[in-house]
Amino acid sequence: MIRKVIKRDGSIQDFDPKKLNGWGIWAASKLGKFVDWSEVVLHVASTSPEIVSTVDLQKALVAYCITKPSWAYNRMAGRLTASMLYKDLYDNQIPTIKELFSKMVKDGLMYDKFYESFSDDDYSALEKIIRHDR
Repeated sequence: MIRKVIKRDGSIQDFDPKKLNGWGIWAASKLGKFVDWSEVVLHVASTSPEIVSTVDLQKALVAYCITKPSWAYNRMAGRLTASMLYKDLYDNQIPTIKELFSKMVKDGLMYDKFYESFSDDDYSALEKIIRHDR
């Protein structure tokens, strides 16, 4: 049974089952009766070591989901994977489109003229319609 978790920043905390349940509930939201999030969470909690990183917990949830021959479980795994990528790529601080385009120009991945073809109002309008959580 899990006693301690190692957070991404290296700190160690007491295991809080409510947080793991929260991941399961969130990842299974909108999948309804097609997934049993509690089964996934219970399996991972019961097979994890006493001290485990939150990254390894999330990877274990994904791994268990993909063992199920179901599109809904694959979607649950995808949501968990997307949230891991979000943290890995952006450290929960998604840049604005303008910031990202500027970085891409600096890195040689985008032409200046494309970046400069948008006004501040254009960038602002894009920020209002983009869904970063997708």
